[in-house]
Amino acid sequence: MVAKQGKRILSMFLALVLVCSLIPAAFADDPPVFSVEINTHGLTSAGLNTTIPWDAGGKVTKGGVNVTEDYRVSYTWEVVPSVEYDSLLNSHIELTGTVAGSYTIKVTALFYNADAVEGAASVGRATATETFTVTRERVEKVTLDQGNLSLSMGDSVRLKATVHPDGGDVIWSSSDTSVATVSENGVVTAISPGEADITATSVENGSDGKPRSATCSVRVNGIIIVDPDDKDKKPLTSVSMYEGDSRKVGVRI
Repeated sequence: MVAKQGKRILSMFLALVLVCSLIPAAFADDPPVFSVEINTHGLTSAGLNTTIPWDAGGKVTKGGVNVTEDYRVSYTWEVVPSVEYDSLLNSHIELTGTVAGSYTIKVTALFYNADAVEGAASVGRATATETFTVTRERVEKVTLDQGNLSLSMGDSVRLKATVHPDGGDVIWSSSDTSVATVSENGVVTAISPGEADITATSVENGSDGKPRSATCSVRVNGIIIVDPDDKDKKPLTSVSMYEGDSRKVGVRI
């Protein structure tokens, strides 16, 4: 009886030894799995001219075991659309968004054996991407470099509009295109004598959901025929009369 129990225990022991001997062999046959992650530090968006840190971390597992320490990792960063960034460390960059919009950050990690000599081929590769958004502050106001213009017919002057506080685009318009026109770039052209308002309106809205605007008053000099009885002294472009009729008109310069 004792002999049978001894044999049973010996058999179990030998089986255990066999299993343990097979584990390293099975582990050795597992290929390494290479991966990389980007640490966004919880940031998904930031305002203009804000510096944003990004960190990359490569990882290698084999048979479910972390073996990253057996490898050396190098990183290459790419930002789309292109933007300047400071690469402080191979695994760390700092971005400063100077243009509002959405950006994609991509990092490529190349893995080398820890004892590999300089110039040796990589043994693994992994990539990761993240996105972030550079935003503008809400538009507060629009200003023009000139508030009044006095022009002669045919003159052209370019107005400069500034959107505060972070810049932005404007839409130009004229209150009377028969007097003065304005191009999409803010170039005002005097057409005929009279007065007109040139307005620059922000494309983006303010905090109240409405755009902001600024106006330049333009006077085009010349001789203008007016109706003296018209309190607004609007220009007379035509007069209908019969033969022998007479009518009093005024002149505004």
